[in-house]
Amino acid sequence: MQQRNIDRRSQKTKQSIQAALIKLLEEKSFPKISVTDICREADINRNTFYSYYKRQSDVCDEILKLYFNRFSAAVKIVSPSDIYAMTLAILDATKTGSDARKVIRHCAEYHEISNAFDMKYRDAFIASQKEAGAKNSDEDLARIHDFIVRGYQGVLISYVKQDTNKDDEAIAYELAYMCNTVLQAMIKKD
Repeated sequence: MQQRNIDRRSQKTKQSIQAALIKLLEEKSFPKISVTDICREADINRNTFYSYYKRQSDVCDEILKLYFNRFSAAVKIVSPSDIYAMTLAILDATKTGSDARKVIRHCAEYHEISNAFDMKYRDAFIASQKEAGAKNSDEDLARIHDFIVRGYQGVLISYVKQDTNKDDEAIAYELAYMCNTVLQAMIKKD
């Protein structure tokens, strides 16, 4: 029973630290936020902060990890060939993870986010293109896949990082159209 109370208390403290960082991001840029600022906002002392995190960027990493777990769960229920549905699932996960959206917008670099996206669909992509009659080598198809995925990620991340007035369906349509256009231009059928 006591262990469960300690776990709950630890979880509550971490949530308080994360909420403090997110609130501070609304007031100033990430490089200007110190551990002292976070501790003051969370109403904890520095020792408490350092018992959970080494530095303030670790708080960002944990928030993003929670978001990407939510994102991965949403994408697993969608076929990788359905770019439109996958994009809607990602955008929905972004909405439900509004704290992650703030962190992405203010303190995550494109490189960090890009590396967090899962490239597990590469083999399925190669197999589906071969089945559809593509004459490209597996290496070329892997490069095409990576090119499409990186372009897709770049555009999607730019939407997540900015406040856009486009609705999710318009964004999903635009990304699906972009991916399909590139695919048609790069796949050899004859």
